[in-house]
Amino acid sequence: QEGYSVLGQAYAALKFEDQVLTFYRQMVNQPEVNPQDSRMTPNTFEGGSLTGEIGPLTYYAGVLTAMKVRNADEFVNMAKVADADITGNSGMYLGGVAFSPIEELKARTSLYVVPNLLVSSYSDAAWDYELSDQVKLRASGQFMYQSSIGDALLTGAGYDAWIGGIRGDFTYSGLTLTAGYTFAGDFSGTEDSWQAPYGSWPGYTNMIVKVFDRSEEQTLLLGASFDFGKVGAEGLVVKAVAALDMEVKDGLDTWNEYDFSADYRFSARDGDLDWLAPLWLRASYAIVDTEDPDGTHDQLDDLRLIVNYELQFKGSDLPPNG
Repeated sequence: QEGYSVLGQAYAALKFEDQVLTFYRQMVNQPEVNPQDSRMTPNTFEGGSLTGEIGPLTYYAGVLTAMKVRNADEFVNMAKVADADITGNSGMYLGGVAFSPIEELKARTSLYVVPNLLVSSYSDAAWDYELSDQVKLRASGQFMYQSSIGDALLTGAGYDAWIGGIRGDFTYSGLTLTAGYTFAGDFSGTEDSWQAPYGSWPGYTNMIVKVFDRSEEQTLLLGASFDFGKVGAEGLVVKAVAALDMEVKDGLDTWNEYDFSADYRFSARDGDLDWLAPLWLRASYAIVDTEDPDGTHDQLDDLRLIVNYELQFKGSDLPPNG
């Protein structure tokens, strides 16, 4: 419980039209390599990256040499981030593409390689359909696969794991109902679980406390949210989500998690209190019911209160678009 400080971002960027080349300490926000900032300070990365847009396609390409995990005060190489006992020094090669040929359809895919550790890929797609001004549907799916590579220092030779997921959202006015399902497996019979050392796991059943990504785990997702802006309370959104283990590998605990949250963003309000606009409040409460293989139940309660207020410092003498 000691304080810490670190210069998490310090970079130079070169921009040419829609392409940006960035060097040194920077944020990365790809499906498997991301800030994971639930501890209020994010993961950041050292290296170089090139991002940009080409028509309906956006891309990311990077070579990352080191990472500062969210609650650390120093950068270490990517191999040690995955396992502190690894003596090798490895960087990461990371690429991603997002594609939206029409407004209703969005798809993306990404891949990272850490030599002698892991190769991991992620893909998803979402399709939106508007039945009327108030009724909307969204269907989405995801698939991810990873395996050991080279000397397999992290997982051992022969490791592989995959996870698939489907999700549907139905929106009527301010009410959104959600149902989804994720399922994990492998192709080689190793029964290994997913590895996510470089950011939040991007699965649909990533909850406040638990991450439902274990080998052979099948999880049902049910949720509902309501935007009170539709009834005059601009900025207030409440949500309830449940993730229920339907099947787990023999010998593992069964988890059921119930998450409740309320968000209030002052930026959604109309009025003269502009200084309040950056203020964002969140209250969340999670209940995790665990049943061990012997049938014994245990309950965990998790309460979080978060206050965000973002300050931006901008030069007043900059020219337009400067």
